[in-house]
This record gives sequence, C-alpha cells and structure tokens, in this order.
Amino acid sequence: MNDVFAYRDFVCNLDFFSGFDSHEMDVLMGVLRLQKLDIGQVLFKQGSPGTACFFIASGAIRVTLGAAPKEEELAVLPTGALFGQV
Repeated sequence: MNDVFAYRDFVCNLDFFSGFDSHEMDVLMGVLRLQKLDIGQVLFKQGSPGTACFFIASGAIRVTLGAAPKEEELAVLPTGALFGQV
C-alpha cells in the first residue's frame, strides 16, 4: 500500500482538491508519492525541468533565488500549500 494513503483525509481537505469525487481522489492517491525532506534539503533548483506538483503535508518550504551568500528568500510556504515547477 502506498504510504501516502495515511494522508488521504489531509489531501481531501485541501481547497485545491475540494471538487474531487471519491473516484478522482482514489486515482490521485494512487499517483501521489510521499517525499520527506531534511531541514535545508533542496527539492529542486531554478532551471531544472518542471516534472511535478507538490503540496506540503507538514512543515514549511523556503523558496529562494540564488545561492549563498547572496541567496534571496522569496517566500515561506506553509503546510497545505500547493506549488510546482514552471
């Protein structure tokens, strides 16, 4: 069983998925993959191919531009935020 099913209630309550019926939620849950990140771990970098959409199940994600020491923080996305690569 995909371990992301433990998050089904959480996912169902996200505004973005509120219009999904039971079958659509089953399909969505079947393709979701849980990815745990360590603090400070980079999820993707500017210029990498956009291949996924993410939502934050717990914690927060810092969105930055550039590299240290000139790194600029653009946003901090909270639990429940939906984001992806464009």
